[in-house]
Amino acid sequence: MERSRPKKLKKNWRQFSELFILVRKIMKKFSRKNALLLLAAGTLIIAVSQVAVHYSPEFPDFAKGALSGIGIGILILAVFFGDFKTAK
Repeated sequence: MERSRPKKLKKNWRQFSELFILVRKIMKKFSRKNALLLLAAGTLIIAVSQVAVHYSPEFPDFAKGALSGIGIGILILAVFFGDFKTAK
């Protein structure tokens, strides 16, 4: 006998799948210029967070991790969705 999902879970799953489809449509239009801008922005965020941590004696651990995580996430987005052609 097959168990069915509760109605609330079905509704949330449907919303998640619609959101995922929307994100994929947006990311298919991702140009190389946008990817390069995201690479630069991610690197800049990580660099700024490292400088802030170095010169600020009481920089919270949460802020360190959050800034580094955001920078790494942006870099991953740029590499994953970027339209980079490989050499032949």
